[in-house]
Amino acid sequence: MTRRLAGAMASVVIAVAVALGLGGGCSTTSKSKTPTPVSSQSGGTGSPQPTGTATSGVTVSPTSIPAGSGPLVAGGYDGSFALSDASRFDAGGWIWATASPMPVARLEGATTRVTIGGAIGVLTAGGWNTNFVSTAYFFDRAAGTWNSVAPLPMLRRSLAGAQVTIAGVAGMLAVGGSTGVDVARCDFYDPVSNAWTQVASLGTARAWLGVAPVTVSGITGVLAAGGQSSGAPLATAEFYDPIANTWTPVAPMGTARRAVSAAPVIFLGVSGVLVVGGNNGSVLSSAEFYNPAANSWTTVAAMPAERFATGAASATIGGVAGVLVVGGGNSGGTAQSSTMFFDPTTNAWSWAAPLSGPRAYACVSD
Repeated sequence: MTRRLAGAMASVVIAVAVALGLGGGCSTTSKSKTPTPVSSQSGGTGSPQPTGTATSGVTVSPTSIPAGSGPLVAGGYDGSFALSDASRFDAGGWIWATASPMPVARLEGATTRVTIGGAIGVLTAGGWNTNFVSTAYFFDRAAGTWNSVAPLPMLRRSLAGAQVTIAGVAGMLAVGGSTGVDVARCDFYDPVSNAWTQVASLGTARAWLGVAPVTVSGITGVLAAGGQSSGAPLATAEFYDPIANTWTPVAPMGTARRAVSAAPVIFLGVSGVLVVGGNNGSVLSSAEFYNPAANSWTTVAAMPAERFATGAASATIGGVAGVLVVGGGNSGGTAQSSTMFFDPTTNAWSWAAPLSGPRAYACVSD
């Protein structure tokens, strides 16, 4: 099952926001929109059908999946509506299970894993529905509930989030985004004080970027890669040092790309970051791995289908720690429900269990 994104691309040369017609607003309601369950999902043009067990795409009770298991996918855009519904992935059962919906529908929010008051979960902040969204919510994995936290201090969409530790506190760094103009602003959420603090700005304003935690020269910070600045797709990347509170340019990717997603992964024995897909005038299937020890990028196996506006998260499937890439749009501007798994031990991709309905620009975290 696919759904055409509203105002879909007449040409992929057009900037992503204009191409999808999101700037003019998308429909939303106070209730979550429940997509129609599907049993299989086609990939991109010329790509194979996803494979899986007979349970692929079946929704089950949230209590049937262990509280801490699998990536969480919440919100997004199905081509007609900003969504609030959420699902968790169970690699063992090869299924997505319904989770409690977000209180406020959104797409393009900053999202990452955090711990609040001893509860492990996922924080999402900012984004867009029919307008900019400042609210922030924490999903408590054990309780299966969403709880309101301090709102994002600067209204913006198309931002990205990653976990980082500043002054001994592990929280979320909300990076870049767009207010209608691509911005360099960054804010840190402190879950102990339930407060946001503005930190050093990016060296380059960027929206629709990919971010992920990474360790460079012994310092664990955040890599920001790709995105767009003033409407132009970027290949550049930069590293946030939370000790010095500075951003430093690092090696650029081989391919400029916006509307990307990123996740940490170990590849060839090196702990780095995988950046996948995106749009640079064409929708991409290519993927690149950042090696922080060598400060270099390596092209890895391409995804089995072109995608932009995906979500990505670390996931373990069949005992292999890799990256799960979720949803997104294809070159025709159609929202997808398919998911793909990158196995870094074989440098290969496989189809994973599809979502219960199509969505792009979703809020995704491990």
